[in-house]
Amino acid sequence: MDHEQRTDGRTTDMRERIVDVATERFAAKGFAATSLQDIADRLGVTKAALYYHFRRKDDLIAEVLAPMVVDVEDWFRRVEERHPPPREALESYFEVVQRHGAVLAAIARDPAALEAGDTAVHVARWGQRVQTVLAGADATLEERVCTTVAIVGLARTVSLFPDAEVDELRRIAVDAALRALRV
Repeated sequence: MDHEQRTDGRTTDMRERIVDVATERFAAKGFAATSLQDIADRLGVTKAALYYHFRRKDDLIAEVLAPMVVDVEDWFRRVEERHPPPREALESYFEVVQRHGAVLAAIARDPAALEAGDTAVHVARWGQRVQTVLAGADATLEERVCTTVAIVGLARTVSLFPDAEVDELRRIAVDAALRALRV
């Protein structure tokens, strides 16, 4: 691993630092409007140093999106195994999207970035899976639409209100999602 000495004496992984700064910049400016030079400048390194870790900007974007993909897939695994009541499923989904609020804000600014890596493939599958999880395999069109409104609205709420008190936002967003589901 590439470790760099920090001024406080600790070491840190440069790749991790790049991903952290990229996430912050992508959330602030969007994927398309953030250049690798912007990220390098923020880190105080050369663009060549970024290329050492990420050969292309799309590779960096995919790395930024990867933890969210893993967490959403894990959420699906848990709810598909346990079949919790809708409130519990939505509350746990809120926790996942809240943890990735900066990434969701970046995606909202530039949804085309989902094409980096295989994220778009996952997102396409998630639509059907969430409908099955929340409305059942034989859901009507109305139930599928309500499910989409509930889950997308809940996720978008997190990125629209990043400074809101988390417990209050969770309560309001989950209650609204349940109303959309009509449960």
